[in-house]
Amino acid sequence: MRALREGSLYAVRDNLNRWKIDQDDLDKWTAERPPVSDQTVTSGHTRPDIDTVARLATAETRAEMLAAQLADTIEDRNAWREQAERLASHAERRHVSIIDRIFGRG
Repeated sequence: MRALREGSLYAVRDNLNRWKIDQDDLDKWTAERPPVSDQTVTSGHTRPDIDTVARLATAETRAEMLAAQLADTIEDRNAWREQAERLASHAERRHVSIIDRIFGRG
């Protein structure tokens, strides 16, 4: 994900919001990187395995998708709330008698 953000690796997202990386681009990016041993990389951190990195990327993508879905849901809820409030206001005004409406009491 860092390589994608930095622009050192090119990828596009498909319609299901999954990253698609061309094999040639991946090979080129891999060849340009210095080898990393399976030992400690820096200050006590070990190199994560490929499965862990893949699960993390999947989780990040899912979190982004869920955040977007939540924003859409909140927007829909607010629109429905506004409509319900307008309808309730309109219904209250309909129950005012004609006399009250004439004299401006309703």
